[in-house]
Amino acid sequence: MATTLRFLRSYLERVKSLDGPVLLHVLTNKGHGFEPAMKDPVRFHAPAPFENSGLGVVPLKPLRSRTYTDSVSDILFEFCRHNSNAAIITAAMCEGNKLQRIRDTFPNQFFDVGICESHAVAFAAGLAKAGARPVVDIYSTFLQRSYDQIFQEVALQNLPVIFCLDRAGLVGADGPTHHGAYDLTYLRVFSEHGGNGSRRRERC
Repeated sequence: MATTLRFLRSYLERVKSLDGPVLLHVLTNKGHGFEPAMKDPVRFHAPAPFENSGLGVVPLKPLRSRTYTDSVSDILFEFCRHNSNAAIITAAMCEGNKLQRIRDTFPNQFFDVGICESHAVAFAAGLAKAGARPVVDIYSTFLQRSYDQIFQEVALQNLPVIFCLDRAGLVGADGPTHHGAYDLTYLRVFSEHGGNGSRRRERC
């Protein structure tokens, strides 16, 4: 690790002397040096506190009860099972939103657009316009990246797009970048009469 850091530092020092824009492409290996994380980088993206003992990774907290994410995942699975025109769309949050079973069981109804929430919403609008029933399942705090598309592509056309906002409110260990404390505030303006109309809003 020390050798790698020295090597990287030498390149950073080198590019400081260059004029104009510089692109330094650094290839990283997630979990490097910790075998469990190297084998399962998804699980160890933001793990709960654990102890690395001779028995492997042992959680320091007891297993939590069933989460809202579990319940939403089950509901979306049934939605796909009973509706061939259902489409579940996420933006690199398949595992976080526990959508693996939907992805594997209904591959033609599941779409992961990568880290591009704006495209997820625009894509959902297009599907809705074509007669599908899209569900955009994204973390609350990340949906704000698609604010323009929510307004222009969905709200103005009054399209039937369902938004599932995971991790609403304060989310503890996930950290401040994942706190979905503003979702009702920034979405309320798109409901009828500034949020006092007949459209139903629910939050868990």
